[in-house]
Amino acid sequence: MLYQSTTGLHRDDIIELCSRIHDVLAGRNIDLKGHRMGLYRQVEITLVLLRQNMSQTVVADLFGISQPSVSRIYRRILGILEVVTMFTGTGLEQSLTQGHLVLIDASLRPHRKPTRHRP
Repeated sequence: MLYQSTTGLHRDDIIELCSRIHDVLAGRNIDLKGHRMGLYRQVEITLVLLRQNMSQTVVADLFGISQPSVSRIYRRILGILEVVTMFTGTGLEQSLTQGHLVLIDASLRPHRKPTRHRP
């Protein structure tokens, strides 16, 4: 798979994410050894879903698993990804100058029209 175009990240960056996720899981005493698919593959599936906006059925066919499995993987990894990417320990400017991986959440937020205030 072409990582840069499919997931938006290079293989080394995905490995770094996996190591961060592994640390979070170890801190929470969660073990993924009982799962059929390894952590790297689960992160890859989640990144493909986030980057390409494909349906879970298409991603399931792409990776050779069932759609319910993709759904469970996505829910599990997405919550941990939010925690892992929230705190890096350095400022944004310093991270950019040092060439560190910087993930930015660009998800759409619902927009509400401003309410009119009554006198």
